[in-house]
Amino acid sequence: MLAAAKWWADYRPGTGNLENWNPVPTVIDHTDEARRLLIECREQAEAEYTSAEAKGDSVGTTVWGRVSEQTRKLALLYAISENHLAPRIGLAAVQWASAFVMHQTRRMLFMAAAHVADSEFDALCLRAIEKLRNAPGNELAHSVLLKRLKIPKKEFADLMDTLACRGDVEVKDVTTSGRTGRWYALPGAGEGRGPGVKEGAPVDGLSGVKDGEGR
Repeated sequence: MLAAAKWWADYRPGTGNLENWNPVPTVIDHTDEARRLLIECREQAEAEYTSAEAKGDSVGTTVWGRVSEQTRKLALLYAISENHLAPRIGLAAVQWASAFVMHQTRRMLFMAAAHVADSEFDALCLRAIEKLRNAPGNELAHSVLLKRLKIPKKEFADLMDTLACRGDVEVKDVTTSGRTGRWYALPGAGEGRGPGVKEGAPVDGLSGVKDGEGR
């Protein structure tokens, strides 16, 4: 490792006494399999870019527009790390680079969608969804979610009605021991009952919730 690090420290592409200021880049070749996979990766990114552009998604176009370049950079780093003396970008390098970049791209877009809001109300919607996403079973009782959002009940009712109409949240009325309580869940979460609700237990969601836990 030390020898490889010294080799890179001493590496000066080009010739002449100006190589420190005007290096001549070394061209690293690809294998045929690597080239084909790079083309597939670029075409996939271009398709996602076109889709984002059609929706007016400036964040999506910005992120997807960099995928091909980032994949090639990482594949190059893989190749020169694998063999610094005679590097060549192979299939394994592109497979690793494309998988990594695609994962990071989708993760960035997910985080942007979860935290970037166009208005105060949209930000409140994202907060409510985040509270449900972090809750056990992705669902919370009416009273617990109201307490954690710290907003007036009328504003809360309008918020949850909007989320339900948009399909971002499911509303569940749970009956236990003759009492009915309302729960909110992300689509597909839970089994129609609130998490931890047992016969005879309070259905308002406050069982086991202490002061200071309304985060």
